[in-house]
Amino acid sequence: MKFSKECLPCLQKQIKNSLELLNISEKEIEIITEKEIEFAKRQDFSKSPAEIATYVHQRIMSYAGGINPYENEIVRYNNIAKKIYPELKNIVRNSKKPLYSSAIISLIGNTIDLTFMDEIDIEGELKKIEKLKLKVDDFKEMKYKLESAEKICFLSDNAGEVFFDRVFIEEIKKEVLYIVNQKPILNEATIEDGKFAGMEEVAKLISDGSEAIGVIPSHSNDETKRIINESDIIISKGQANFEIFEDFDYPTFFLLRAKCRQVADKLGVELGDYIIKKNY
Repeated sequence: MKFSKECLPCLQKQIKNSLELLNISEKEIEIITEKEIEFAKRQDFSKSPAEIATYVHQRIMSYAGGINPYENEIVRYNNIAKKIYPELKNIVRNSKKPLYSSAIISLIGNTIDLTFMDEIDIEGELKKIEKLKLKVDDFKEMKYKLESAEKICFLSDNAGEVFFDRVFIEEIKKEVLYIVNQKPILNEATIEDGKFAGMEEVAKLISDGSEAIGVIPSHSNDETKRIINESDIIISKGQANFEIFEDFDYPTFFLLRAKCRQVADKLGVELGDYIIKKNY
């Protein structure tokens, strides 16, 4: 998926949300936002929205002396997710279709996106687990692919969401290579978030060596590139990874909630819809 002028309003909202977490004035927020939007307009529009946003947010972090504006919010949502993790496990334990329920839980974890959602009602979303209807539902194909796969790659999305992914991975019952960021940017999951969620207990935790929004192969280390190329199945969480991998020829399943109009239109769904979509 390529960046376009239609992506600018979403990027502008992301920029403002990040800057509002800094101790700066409204005037400064306005000036920096305008400056960064102009910067984005000068970028190569053949790149994905996630890659352009990565360049912008790396610059925004420089205004905070290299500190991630979302640092405190990441801690908050990691703790919320840790608290409800036993409840998530109990839902799967009582399910007649545990793998499906765990996949839905992983999907609902994609609600934890501080850059798009003004308010995040995790408890409210959890109530939808048993009744959630996916607008695109390729779960059966994903289940079949998982059963035959020897090498499984899982591309992470946000901090906090890692606990929801862990529930799914525990039901896969095979070795999973879970890819995260090396360094924090926005609320992207990092090695530290993976360790906090105990992901090392159920999967092989891999850093892609980057500070990027989504797993961008051109930004990733050689190990990550090799894993992606050799995997029998790639489970891709979130919009950023969809934007990056939608044009790649990999055996990929996208698990996400559509949070912006361009992604929703690309998928043929409405804003807020959840999907499991194969891409091969």
